[in-house]
Formats: sequence, C-alpha cells, structure tokens
Amino acid sequence: MTTSFQKDVADMRKSEVDGLIYEVQRLGAAYGVPTPYYDEVIEALRSRGVE
Repeated sequence: MTTSFQKDVADMRKSEVDGLIYEVQRLGAAYGVPTPYYDEVIEALRSRGVE
C-alpha cells in the first residue's frame, strides 16, 4: 500500500510537498528562523526531482 502523497510523487504529479515542506523553509527564511532539518529533506527531495 502507498499513500496518495507517494503515488503523486512517483507519478511526478503535484503533491502536498510544497505546502508541507517547502513552505516551512520559505517561512523560516522570511522570519529569520533556521530550518536545518527541512533544508536537508528539501535537498534530498530535489535530488530526486521532487518539486
């Protein structure tokens, strides 16, 4: 079994990743709050082509 998120990513469709992961990094940057764990996750996602 896979989640809808996993299916979307596997099929290169738009997923919740922007709102759940990338938005946290953007907000951190906007408010000057470091997000090192999110940065690592985002680096791993982007290396796999997940935007």
